[in-house]
Amino acid sequence: MPLDADPPSSAPSREQSASPTGLRFDARRWTWSEQVVGIATLVLFVSLFMPWFGASMTFFDTPVESTVNGLWHGYMYIDLILALAILAYLFTRAAFETLPFGLPSDTAKFFLAGATSLNLLLALISFLTKPTGVTGGLGTSWQYGAYVGLIGAIVAAAASVGAIVAGALSTRTQVHR
Repeated sequence: MPLDADPPSSAPSREQSASPTGLRFDARRWTWSEQVVGIATLVLFVSLFMPWFGASMTFFDTPVESTVNGLWHGYMYIDLILALAILAYLFTRAAFETLPFGLPSDTAKFFLAGATSLNLLLALISFLTKPTGVTGGLGTSWQYGAYVGLIGAIVAAAASVGAIVAGALSTRTQVHR
């Protein structure tokens, strides 16, 4: 054996000991669009617990104010569940070298695009259907959570759909060369 060669080791190396499905979180496995989708989806998720709508009125010369969160519209629980599913998928993608379940990358891209687009649609509907007052003295308004959630939903959908469009355009350009 040459002097500069490493001696044979009986212990498996780090690369050999990790199974292909072993849990080892590595955020570098995410694409740029998945990073943006993850952050924006997390922003939307958190915003669902912030005030989305407020109401104020004067009651015997005393101002009374109240707010409700993003889950005030019951269908926004779909956004909550979708956001959790997106975040769970992204965590799984970063935690495993190969996914423990068979999911082609094209299918995953379409899952993200569909889920983020549905999140955007529901957040937009919720934003546009602000509760109205039942009496003349009740004024309703949007609160900061509605704006934060809507921006998060827009960014997540734009990143996921943009990744599909960019991939399709690059494939089309390569075919026409």
